[in-house]
Amino acid sequence: MKQQDWYRRSFGKEYLKIYAHRNLELAEEEVDFVVKTLNLDSSAAVLDFACGAGRHLYHFYRRNVKVIGADLSEELLVAARTLVPEARLVRHDMRYLPFASESFEAVLSLFTSFGYFESDNENLEVLKGAYRVLKNGGRILIDFMNAPLAVNSLVKSSSRKIDGAEIIEKRSYNRQTGRIEKEMELYREDGTLERYFESVRAYTPAELRELLSMSRFKITGEFGDFRGSSYCNDSERYIVMAST
Repeated sequence: MKQQDWYRRSFGKEYLKIYAHRNLELAEEEVDFVVKTLNLDSSAAVLDFACGAGRHLYHFYRRNVKVIGADLSEELLVAARTLVPEARLVRHDMRYLPFASESFEAVLSLFTSFGYFESDNENLEVLKGAYRVLKNGGRILIDFMNAPLAVNSLVKSSSRKIDGAEIIEKRSYNRQTGRIEKEMELYREDGTLERYFESVRAYTPAELRELLSMSRFKITGEFGDFRGSSYCNDSERYIVMAST
């Protein structure tokens, strides 16, 4: 499998172990922010186009906001179904949203689930697709890394143990492609080894604003964290909200 298709392999069952620290408790604060900022209620048609194992869906449904969860990974959708049995789940490639035009009031992209694809044009297609499925006046909310800070503070190597397995992670920034890349080695207790790779285009806020503009979105808000702080160069995240 080509490295540019890393997302087809890296979001399997081992992903849940590698990112176990991204848990339901953290997701609760994030969902509270999204519900309040977008003023979502039980009548809203909402799409999370990379829902993963459903940790955000869980809290949306507890608040009676019936978000449709979509993801490419069959393994993560199975986990989401176990966690949120009542959720509507769809398997898809986010470049080709399988929904009718003007279907949703809101589209969500949480936990840096954007910038996966090799070319800027492919990533742009994701935003154009989101625009297409949003109703007039609909909104997109993208929770992205604060790329300049992430690049400047990149930890080149780290290791940790989870459930008896050792995970070694090596990170780098490719200046030619503008991507943060991560190689992961997972050593199990039985001595077996699995290797995984991640590569995300580290769009700066200015670049992401430009992509949104090219997709005909109008930016309506920018935040630096899930507490609603204004975005600045030292912010934890770059969370941007835009409307059709």
